[in-house]
Amino acid sequence: MTAAQPRGLVAVAAREVLWMWRDKVALLLVVGIPLLAFSLLAATFGNAVIRNLHVDVVDQDRSRTSMTFVQAISAAPGVNVDRRSFDLSGAMHAVRSGEAIAAVYIPKDLERDIMAGRRPQIVVFFNKQYFTPGNVASTSLQSAVSAAIADLPRGAASPGFRPGPLVVEQYVLTNPALNYAQFLLRAILPTVLHVVVAIAGGYAVGSEFGSRSMSEWLATAGGSSLTALVGKLLPYLAIFLLMMAVVLGIIHGLYEIPFRGNPVLVAAAASLLIIAYLSVGALFQLLVRNSLPASA
Repeated sequence: MTAAQPRGLVAVAAREVLWMWRDKVALLLVVGIPLLAFSLLAATFGNAVIRNLHVDVVDQDRSRTSMTFVQAISAAPGVNVDRRSFDLSGAMHAVRSGEAIAAVYIPKDLERDIMAGRRPQIVVFFNKQYFTPGNVASTSLQSAVSAAIADLPRGAASPGFRPGPLVVEQYVLTNPALNYAQFLLRAILPTVLHVVVAIAGGYAVGSEFGSRSMSEWLATAGGSSLTALVGKLLPYLAIFLLMMAVVLGIIHGLYEIPFRGNPVLVAAAASLLIIAYLSVGALFQLLVRNSLPASA
């Protein structure tokens, strides 16, 4: 006699794992695409804090006061003065060509006008096409110019004024507004994963309407629609929970972003998120094709 075919939740899950191993599209969807996306995003955010954005300075005054502004810009976090153009045309060419993200124009007679109580203007240009780096450069330059203005001598001319050297010390502190791995990466990685989870749930259920057998699926589940659906999605839940662990490893291990929260609640939330999106994908597939027959 032929041995009876195993039935029930475990049998459905085992059937799904075997099919997944043979179906290259399913394997690519649940393993290949998430790992590829994680690798690309981790490489994109390799420098979590933006530093050393190239800045071109045009110093038409070449005085001690203008030197103070140049030193303040060099000391600003996020930017680095690596070009000194002779005129504004050269600085604009550097910005348009991508050699510099921003340019600072220091006008002629800056020191004389400051000592005379006038209000000369220092002009900052930055490339808005690179939205985030441009804004970071603009903020750093404005802060540097403001700090240099605050350090200038007050009142009448001061012949004995000498700008002292500025010592640059940069410290990367926990700052959600500037640490983009902390601010964006830990939001983007789960977002990418939940899209793949929903697609995988729909693809798994949809395969029964196409290349596989609906009757065999239900027979393996013992005729229960609920058992058939839960057993089918169970392997995907396990795989995507492992992918969620990879996400946490990238965020808190690779980038050393501190974890603040209850691990039990986070694990429960991750499980519910995966279950929800697997269910959504399966539901959409069932709605656009055929409903499962009622349990026997």
